Amino acid sequence: MGTSAVASPTKILVLGATGGTGRLIVKQALAKGYEVTALVRSPGKAADLKGAKLVVGDARNETTCVRHSRGRTP
Repeated sequence: MGTSAVASPTKILVLGATGGTGRLIVKQALAKGYEVTALVRSPGKAADLKGAKLVVGDARNETTCVRHSRGRTP
């Protein structure tokens, strides 16, 4: 008998998550069961992104983007 693997949720990183389009992407991804990490410059503006993991940083910083796209935290 084979073992059944439990699929883990798809993980996505959303840059610009506090902007209009970014907010929609975050909300739709969460509704579909994705694990969402939201890169934000201002955590205060992201207070309504419930369910997403918030990471404070700047999308113009290559190191920050690479680190979080690989699931690493500082």
